[in-house]
Amino acid sequence: ARGATDEQVAAAVDAVRSLLVHEYSPLDMPNPTLSRYYRVLELVALDMAYGPEAITGADVTLPPSVEDLEKVDAVLTARGDLGIKASIAKLKLALYGECVQGLRV
Repeated sequence: ARGATDEQVAAAVDAVRSLLVHEYSPLDMPNPTLSRYYRVLELVALDMAYGPEAITGADVTLPPSVEDLEKVDAVLTARGDLGIKASIAKLKLALYGECVQGLRV
């Protein structure tokens, strides 16, 4: 059985580190039900008419867009981290070499 090389292990460590969440707070997670409740409360307090069209907003439970992920990656790269895309590309290169199934890494 062949083990991983030092380069492959280092690339895997970098890839896992780039995926870690360092500043997590459960308060950062949106709560659509609570947001809807506060929106209705605001409309009632301001004596405004409300219906489904006034209450609904953007669905904050959807996964982030590619553009949002690119922004996060840019912040990581600017901070001196390798960034998610670069660290995964480095891992793929260490594991599979220059060419994977005819496609460049």
